[in-house]
Amino acid sequence: MKEIDEQIPYSVYPGNNGNYFTLNSKEDRYRAIVENSIHSFFLTSPDGTILETNYAASILFGYSAEEFKQLTRWQIIDHTDHVLLTALEQRKKDGFTVTEATGIKKGGEHFPIEISSSLFADAGGEGKCSTMISDISIRKKAERDLLEREYQLKAIVDTAPECIKLMDREGTILEMNISGLEMIGASNADQVLGKNALELVSQRYREDFTKLLADVFEGKSVKLEFEIVGFHKRRLYMDTLSLPLKNAAGEITAALSVTRDITEKVLLQNSLNEERELRQQQITEAVITGQEQERTELGQELHDNINQILASTKLYIECAMKDENPRPDLMAESKLLVEKAMVEIRNLSKSLLPPSLGEIGLMQALTELVENIKQVNQLGIYIKWNLEDENEMPGKLKLTIFRIAQEQLNNVIKHACAKNVVISINQKNQSLEISIKDDGLGFNPLLKRKGVGLKNISSRAEVNSGKVTLISSPGEGCELIVKFSVPTQLQKINI
Repeated sequence: MKEIDEQIPYSVYPGNNGNYFTLNSKEDRYRAIVENSIHSFFLTSPDGTILETNYAASILFGYSAEEFKQLTRWQIIDHTDHVLLTALEQRKKDGFTVTEATGIKKGGEHFPIEISSSLFADAGGEGKCSTMISDISIRKKAERDLLEREYQLKAIVDTAPECIKLMDREGTILEMNISGLEMIGASNADQVLGKNALELVSQRYREDFTKLLADVFEGKSVKLEFEIVGFHKRRLYMDTLSLPLKNAAGEITAALSVTRDITEKVLLQNSLNEERELRQQQITEAVITGQEQERTELGQELHDNINQILASTKLYIECAMKDENPRPDLMAESKLLVEKAMVEIRNLSKSLLPPSLGEIGLMQALTELVENIKQVNQLGIYIKWNLEDENEMPGKLKLTIFRIAQEQLNNVIKHACAKNVVISINQKNQSLEISIKDDGLGFNPLLKRKGVGLKNISSRAEVNSGKVTLISSPGEGCELIVKFSVPTQLQKINI
């Protein structure tokens, strides 16, 4: 031991008794180091009596060097701290300990400290204790702030409605928030952590999910819609955004995925698609039914009216040809019948062919339609027009309005027993509204809404993004309202 001491003037060595360290150094160097240390230094006896301190200790605790000598360690360190008591027991065993404790300043203020303490024997063999104390208030505050931020972040993650999870390269679930556990029907985290996410993904999406993981660990951000089967055996549709999670060295350590449950959205979209397909089928059926009805009416008109006129004409001509003497009366009658047949065919053609709205305009076409009806019917029909310039209206929309008016007037004539009908065309705000109102018998719309005529009107309106409303009740007449979105050109007129 003496040889080692001579080689190194200032050192601390293990003692021969196994419990203490022996210090043998030049006193002036020892004191210079201690006095200039930024850490508080205490030399105490084994019972805690303070023998010597440095200047840093006075600054830290507020006592002078003389005042310290009147104190014990228990007056400057909280002795009720079980962590400290455990560390002191460890020091007795090993001769050295490092621990955290609570210091007490002269004014009674408590603050966190770190203690590094060694037992040793001085040159005379007397046991002593060398203790370094550092104020760790700033470090502890930083740790508390970090812990608080971690707590807040965890609270944000746990209260987020999305499933937030971490996965490794193979898809093993490392972390998952509460919303995620609830989303997939897991009763607790142990049911999920350490399991592979691919086990939840439906078979047809597993290849896409595997590719997502590979892309994320190559540094890409990936979006994916897929299907899973949760622990509750329910099928769920998911929309996820996965990002690479990197450590301080920039290495990708996990895939961070934020996943939303879009099951309701997907089911609603599927339902809308089915409804759209069904509606399209209904429109097609209505068109076909309308065509068949139109053909039937055309056949009846040709058979019951024009065919009878032509048959009569044929009889007159045959009689005139059989008579040896000329029969100008029969030929004149035949001529009148042919002219009548021509008029009927012209009227029939006019009812079938669309009017030349580009040439005569919607207003005039409706007026002619009303006049033609009035020639064979006592129905009073009135038109209220509130549209500044119909030339800005698309031709397709004009024809739709004309056909709707034509169809509804036919319905009124056939079923309503009405005396008056009012056709109103108004531009209101951003919509074009057509109203056809009669004072007839009325009906319950819930019972008769499936008629062919009304189906045709609804089909024509929907083709032009129109909405049909039917207002009626028994004995109160009927009002058909059709609203179309105003074309851009018509909106400009009223600005």
